[in-house]
Amino acid sequence: MRDGDVDFGDSVFRHFMDMFIGPEIVRRQAQGEAPVPYPLERALVVFHSDGRSPEVRLNGEVKAQIKVKLSESVTEPVKVGDPVLAHHIASIERTSLVESEDQNCGHALIILIGDKWCVSFDFVYNKALSREHLRVASQFLDAATSACTRGHWPVVVDTLCSASELTAKAYLLGAPDESLLRAKSHGLISSRTNLHGKLGNLDPKHVDGFNRIWGLRHDARYLRGDLSISEEEASGLLNRLRQFYSFVEGRLGDL
Repeated sequence: MRDGDVDFGDSVFRHFMDMFIGPEIVRRQAQGEAPVPYPLERALVVFHSDGRSPEVRLNGEVKAQIKVKLSESVTEPVKVGDPVLAHHIASIERTSLVESEDQNCGHALIILIGDKWCVSFDFVYNKALSREHLRVASQFLDAATSACTRGHWPVVVDTLCSASELTAKAYLLGAPDESLLRAKSHGLISSRTNLHGKLGNLDPKHVDGFNRIWGLRHDARYLRGDLSISEEEASGLLNRLRQFYSFVEGRLGDL
């Protein structure tokens, strides 16, 4: 680990201790709910997406799944259920929450492994809700693929619009924005998607594809003009949206 990485890790550790964990321990101690000194081994800060204050869980209250990188000293495959000891762990790669009500929350986990404090955090919110949006988006993508093979271009465009909006919303839900939870119109999804494109958070190809698909919708769905789309462009838009879908799916992690 580089010195800069160590300094950053120390800063993050101190931040969460000073802002959340330390005050919670002091609060519990003042109410006689925690011993003095407090034998801290792990702590979890849960950040809710609906405006509620962060929740701090300590020691035995902490439940999480942790994906770790094993040290080079581990030469045999580790099977499900095998114990993993502190000296087996080289680093933490990813953590996720396990309680059903926590699946849409961001979090920060601090855990003592051996004689070292490890910090892991994930501030992508609404993962369960995003996955549900992607599940339905995938069905529309399949429908668009089938329509494309038949040359049913209005159906291709209309189903791609549905798939693109669901995919874009799945991406946007990663931020704790209550307005997105209530959004019922295309306008908010479109404006936020384009904003993220301008900020460099999204590949311009994904945003351009999103805008092109929706630019064709009135002609395709409401027959307000001649639908101008070739087989080559339809296939390209479909492939571009599948790439956007894969990008959003990758942000949700594998735990």
